[in-house]
Amino acid sequence: MSWYQPEPAVSLALIDLLGVAKGAPVIDIGGGASLLLDRLLARCYKDLTVLDVMRAEFDLE
Repeated sequence: MSWYQPEPAVSLALIDLLGVAKGAPVIDIGGGASLLLDRLLARCYKDLTVLDVMRAEFDLE
């Protein structure tokens, strides 16, 4: 399922609730235009990865 939030409040709240350490690896799967990693960087998280698959269409003619 995919969704977009202008502010990733739910994801940040869950990360806080789980007590994810700032040195723990965090991956944002399907990150797209998400600002989650930006917000985590602002909170001094270091080991961040975003995984996103984009469908690309090419005109080869």
